[in-house]
Amino acid sequence: MRDEHFSDRRTDGQTGEVRPSQSRAKKSGAPFNAGENNLPSGGYFDGKGKTEKKPLSTKLVVVIYLVSVCAFLGYLIFVLLSDNVIIFGGRTKNDYRKINDYTLVKTENSQEGAGTLAEYSFTLGETPESGDCIAFYSVHQFCEVFIGGEREYGITTGDKNNIKTPGANWVMVPLSPDDAGKEVVIKIASVYKAFDDWETEILQGNELAIYNAQLEKDLPQLVLSVISAMMGLIFVASGLWRYIKKKQGEELMLLGLFSVLVGLWRFTDTRFTAFLFSQNPAFVYYCSICMLTLGVVPLMTSVRLRYGRLSRKFTDVYCIAATCVSLVQLALQVFGVADLRESLFVTHFIIIAGIVIVFCNFIFNKRNADSDRNRKTGNPAFLFIAGALSDLAAYYLIGNSSVLVFTLAAFILYTVISGINALEEYGERGKRIAEQEKELATSRMSLMLSQIKPHFIYNSLSAIIELCESEPHTAKEMLTDFSAYLRENMEFSGTETAVHFSKELKHVQTYLNLEKMRFGDRLNVIYDIRESNFFIPPLTVQPLVENAVKHGICAKKQGGTVTLSSFSSNGITTICVKDDGAGFDPAETLKDEGTAHVGIANVKKRLEMIAGAAMNIESEKGKGTTITILLKKNAAEKGEAIL
Repeated sequence: MRDEHFSDRRTDGQTGEVRPSQSRAKKSGAPFNAGENNLPSGGYFDGKGKTEKKPLSTKLVVVIYLVSVCAFLGYLIFVLLSDNVIIFGGRTKNDYRKINDYTLVKTENSQEGAGTLAEYSFTLGETPESGDCIAFYSVHQFCEVFIGGEREYGITTGDKNNIKTPGANWVMVPLSPDDAGKEVVIKIASVYKAFDDWETEILQGNELAIYNAQLEKDLPQLVLSVISAMMGLIFVASGLWRYIKKKQGEELMLLGLFSVLVGLWRFTDTRFTAFLFSQNPAFVYYCSICMLTLGVVPLMTSVRLRYGRLSRKFTDVYCIAATCVSLVQLALQVFGVADLRESLFVTHFIIIAGIVIVFCNFIFNKRNADSDRNRKTGNPAFLFIAGALSDLAAYYLIGNSSVLVFTLAAFILYTVISGINALEEYGERGKRIAEQEKELATSRMSLMLSQIKPHFIYNSLSAIIELCESEPHTAKEMLTDFSAYLRENMEFSGTETAVHFSKELKHVQTYLNLEKMRFGDRLNVIYDIRESNFFIPPLTVQPLVENAVKHGICAKKQGGTVTLSSFSSNGITTICVKDDGAGFDPAETLKDEGTAHVGIANVKKRLEMIAGAAMNIESEKGKGTTITILLKKNAAEKGEAIL
């Protein structure tokens, strides 16, 4: 009975000859989750859907390489500590010495600086060697150097009243053998009253030796400063990339900015840095002050992101106030009203206020539900507090904190620990979002499948009921196909696993067998299957064919033809369901999911959510409908996300 009424035809893609349909594709399945390769960790994919453990050779590579790394490190330590290289030097390099035999006279001078003029005078007893110089380090001081009564060096500020201090600088005046026995006079006037009692250390010797000695003293500070700045740049770049890609990373960017500012602050606060900017020492000093002033806000803003709403409000108020005060300080500097050095106590007060807020936030949020997170973020904050307090104490007790390596190390550790915590939180947040999106997609898919299944069952049972009395033999064959259809449909229901196209095709053929027995010659089917070795989401093609039959062919009295085709071209696999039925307006019909074309709307949404595929709909009333699904061939072959 089935062969007499079911015109099942297939068109050969090369000759155009119509021949019986054959479908013997091997059943298979592959995960169909977007963005995942579903390969268990610690294994390899063997090409047959199975995983294998890492081979012994791979483990040996790792072990041998680690052993070689340890061996090389041990050898380098041996070379460093051993005395197997002997160096003999016949001549020693020129050194330097401190001049202690000088006369110091202090007089009142109201024309420059704070009003006190210190005058150092001594006689060059030895014949200076080539490359020798008179050197001393000046801090916020106007200086003049006279050799044999002639002015050889001078440093002061210009006419611009917004630059009050020349900053900190190394004064290095070259000497020649002819200067032996000449009198040297150094006049120093402090810019600020606090430096009137500054003891100037005068050196005589080789310029390079003085340079190297200061580099050796400041090397730990310089290295830590560069590390802080470079680490901050990495954090800023990483946070910016995360923000662009995933709309997260603000805390990492802020911590990175703070680390950059701290690195620049401490780098410009060393005596060695003055050698690099000997022609513009004021720039180095004001750079140091500006970095210190600007570093507070990004630090506190990064802290703000980790606490509750009330704490955030207080922190916001603090950051706004700190920024406004800093702008006022800058305005006073620009207009020559008050120097940044003279208002530095305001910056220190802002820092202390920030320390108090950090400490209070930690105590206030200690009993929050997220106590583990609060502990991770609060404990590193004490490193920052200890470093900042040490720096402030050193500044007011000994006049500077450039020798405090602990302070910079504390800031670096705080930034590193906080940055690592931020990265861990970003990872956990990303996992939570991915899991939520996966659960949402699964629930939507299950809902859509539950909407589709009753629709199919109703159509099939209606066809069987109509034939039970008039054509019981046909009804029996339909029940056989219907049981096969239900079995396959149950396998598809609720799964997130892609199915091989041959399995979906068999499901379509079973459905069309049922419909063909019902409608007879009114329904013709053409299969043009040129490509079948790929995966698709379950129940993708069958709903489209069902809509073509029910709402396309059955809407016309004379019936029509449904054509199902598949082929690959230019790396794209195409599935096409075409009918010459009644047609419809896609723009109007798909707006309402409650219409008769709910199957098309569901398939379209499922493709967008699960596979990211493209589905095009072309239809014209009275002429028919063509629905095309486009899949990337390589991804479709593996059952991965497509398009």
